[in-house]
Amino acid sequence: SFEDFTSFKAFSLFSQYSYPIFLFLNENVTEVLTPELVKRYRINIVKIKPLNNLFEYSDFCINQLFNLISKKYENILTFQSDGFLIKEGWEKFVTENNFSYIGAAWRHWGGIMVEKNKEWHVFNEKRVNMANGAVSFRKRSKMLKATDLLKELQLKNEQIIEMGNPDCKRALEDLFYSYFLFCLLDEKPPTIEQCNQFVTDPCDWDDYSNKISFGIHCPKLVNEWKQKI
Repeated sequence: SFEDFTSFKAFSLFSQYSYPIFLFLNENVTEVLTPELVKRYRINIVKIKPLNNLFEYSDFCINQLFNLISKKYENILTFQSDGFLIKEGWEKFVTENNFSYIGAAWRHWGGIMVEKNKEWHVFNEKRVNMANGAVSFRKRSKMLKATDLLKELQLKNEQIIEMGNPDCKRALEDLFYSYFLFCLLDEKPPTIEQCNQFVTDPCDWDDYSNKISFGIHCPKLVNEWKQKI
């Protein structure tokens, strides 16, 4: 979509170097994705099966995504269509802080429940409040380590749900990675302040104009959450 190319353009503008882009597609978009654009933005097209909802997208991220990216790329930024970079400096920020994973903070603390003997049980008492995956920095090896742990625990993704969310058929990928990395694998989590410095979510016009973070997710003219904080 054209929103995706906005992400490409912003990534190019606000990055210190010209990095390759991996674009995962299940359809032909040659009317937008011209050879000139592919060359200009160093786009690597990876064909995948259709992802029909968020749960299928999460399964793809957990079980396939990071195996489809070359092993020589360890440091990865992920973008969804409503997320963009808005200023330079993100490379120095993530390098100096040596994050395993960082994205916007949530306004709640998420937990995991697991199905055992046809009943749902809280996995443990630990909770996480970061990091949203729409605009995120991740180390590829850490993502694969979390997936490996999932297999070691002999848990299928269908058996894991977000605690307190009865409408959620399974835990989405950003909660999965946050929980497994920060609660089970003891990776050091970023602080709330660091998350806010990295990505503003949602981002209103004032936040965008003042460039209070390196990236934004969910652009809005007015952020009604500010009235509730």
